Amino acid sequence: MFGKKEILQPLIIDISENRVSVIDYTIDTKTGNTIIKALGETKLPFGVVNTNFIEQEDLLVQAIEEAITQVRPVNSNVKEQSSVVFGVSGPMVEVVPRVIELQRDNPNHKIRSKEWVNSIDDVYSKFDSEVYNSAQGHTSPLSLVQISLNNIILDGQEYLSPINEIAEQITLDTINTYIPTNYKQSLINIAKSNDLQLEGVYHYDFGVGQLILDYNTNKDISIILVDIRFGHTSISLIQNQKITYAHSFSVGSHSFTQAIANTFQITIDEAETVRQEYSMLQLPRDMSRKITDALEAEISLWLQGVIYSLKYLNMNNSLTHIFLYGEGATLLGVKESLEYSTWYKSLSLTQKPSLSILTSKQFSHIVDMTSHIEGSRFVGMLGLLHLSSIPLDIHLPYRISE
Repeated sequence: MFGKKEILQPLIIDISENRVSVIDYTIDTKTGNTIIKALGETKLPFGVVNTNFIEQEDLLVQAIEEAITQVRPVNSNVKEQSSVVFGVSGPMVEVVPRVIELQRDNPNHKIRSKEWVNSIDDVYSKFDSEVYNSAQGHTSPLSLVQISLNNIILDGQEYLSPINEIAEQITLDTINTYIPTNYKQSLINIAKSNDLQLEGVYHYDFGVGQLILDYNTNKDISIILVDIRFGHTSISLIQNQKITYAHSFSVGSHSFTQAIANTFQITIDEAETVRQEYSMLQLPRDMSRKITDALEAEISLWLQGVIYSLKYLNMNNSLTHIFLYGEGATLLGVKESLEYSTWYKSLSLTQKPSLSILTSKQFSHIVDMTSHIEGSRFVGMLGLLHLSSIPLDIHLPYRISE
């Protein structure tokens, strides 16, 4: 007699320099599968957004409104979405390990859920009240957007959960994500403009890393994540069941597309089509040779950026695999630059890790009803989707303050 009420999940919004993408999804309560119901995308003219700043907020608001309308039409009989999750990445983003110690008032009593929640609130209050000084020397003000819980330590011993344990001191090992303050404020403004509650702002790398960890039966994995986005590449490490952010540098898929555009004196849109056809081996041999030559310097620069970034990481010799994903991952020559060179020797690795391109199809619990979430471009959004759908205490999301 009465229809089943659908439990709405947050909209997942990806803001890149060249487009806005919005995913609407739900959770199947019987299977636990994630069901992607709709994808909306709007192209952005150059100059509206760059890697670290939103230059024209009003135009971005319009683009997001259009993309949201594609996934949730105005005449839809489904109630309007109430919350949103944004992703962040880029050279101006800082991901910093922090440690905070909390002394218990009643150390002889077991830790109950209420006390644990209050302890987490204390963590929020401490980090929210401090003035963050850039660890990388950035002069622009940075603000906290995400706190990720790495370890729970009770009187010097690690625990998966503190509930019902007895301890005098709670030590929390966290990973905090900071972004430019004006970028955070723009995200708050955009959410308000669309009558959305800003539920979270998460780093793409952490989302993808958590997605891999939660659905991988091998707990001894040691994996490098390489996210080749439009304007930059971001690198992280999964090791010892933890996700460590390494570095981000300003070479991305647009650098490759621009090299093709310059070589053939064509527009960026035309060069984007050529880049895709080149990677799919659909071009004449002579033209492919010219593109290979045009891309050689950019891919070499990209590879040097990867090597430099990996030097930030404390990797052990058990490193087993590298996952490439993002808009530029499928470009012919990128994966090959890692496969057919000795880059790993400069990092004191005894052998070269295996390598593959991570795609959405590798996550069998995510069901795409749109048939458009293909390839490696949407993997970062799937990481955001995963973080927004798992229990909150797992990744300790920061409550965005205004």
